[in-house]
Amino acid sequence: MRRSSHPIRAAIAAAAITAALVAGALPAAAQEAGTEVPIADEAGTVLGTILVKEVADPFTEHDPDYPAEEGNRYVGLIVAFTAADDQAFEAYPWGIVIRDDQGMLWSSGFVPRPADVKIPDAQGQTLAPGNRISGFLGFVLPEDRAIDEVLYQPDYQSARVLADLMPGTGNPAGTPYTYVRMDGPQVDVNAVLADPFTEYAEGYEPEAGTRWVAVALGFENTGELVYPAYPSDIYLRDADGDLYSSSWVGRPEGFTLADADAQMLSPGDRITGFLAFAVPEDAQIVAIDYLAEGNRRVTIGDLTAEGAIDAIGTDEPAASPAASPGTSQ
Repeated sequence: MRRSSHPIRAAIAAAAITAALVAGALPAAAQEAGTEVPIADEAGTVLGTILVKEVADPFTEHDPDYPAEEGNRYVGLIVAFTAADDQAFEAYPWGIVIRDDQGMLWSSGFVPRPADVKIPDAQGQTLAPGNRISGFLGFVLPEDRAIDEVLYQPDYQSARVLADLMPGTGNPAGTPYTYVRMDGPQVDVNAVLADPFTEYAEGYEPEAGTRWVAVALGFENTGELVYPAYPSDIYLRDADGDLYSSSWVGRPEGFTLADADAQMLSPGDRITGFLAFAVPEDAQIVAIDYLAEGNRRVTIGDLTAEGAIDAIGTDEPAASPAASPGTSQ
């Protein structure tokens, strides 16, 4: 068992979830540049594909009269949208974003290029079945940030990986993740998954085609500033990149873990709580993500990482293997 120097104790330890609850979680396939990624609608119909043909980092073929500002660099992508043979497809290049090694999300912007470029700027349009368009997307990134992923994020409910430039697993679920906000506050956040969650009260059965998934969540302020802990910033992510926000489910009498509530944490304070998520029955949950700042998303619990099941950092005895999250024995 891996331990943290700032353990989240009793309540979340009592909510420890056994291997059987997350068995079968498989990693989503890493997408390298040059791989066509299918894009489907809510019904699962493939509308088309998006291809990141090239990642130029840094992008040096800009207009020499307009270099990037000091401390920044240009990055260039060549992307292609292809409609399925039997479907129209909305090409939306502005939905393509870069996520850096600190979780910051970067939208495309203006990068000056010479007038005689052979590949035009990417433009949006509705493609007829079988049609294909390609174009250039420019980004401005700080010099000290590495590119982790290129994502297709047309809305706040999805983040499909188009190219994984730093492949590998993230922080194992159940291991505290130290998160430092851009304005300085710091927290250790710990999350463990129960999938499916079956300890709901009578009358709260999942709707047809869905299942309940639960997260035992803990925040501990390990910094020197007040930390704004908002459990609503926790999302589940499935293998297709779809994001799920928390919901609510009734639990039976004797369930000891209370709902996770928002709290301003003084240095040294800690809170624990319960979150429920309603997800499609066939969705494969692969990660627990934290979106504490609007343009930043980090993985606090990678369900595909080694040690993701039994890696809660605690100095208290964990619940027995048969225990359900929060239910009194």
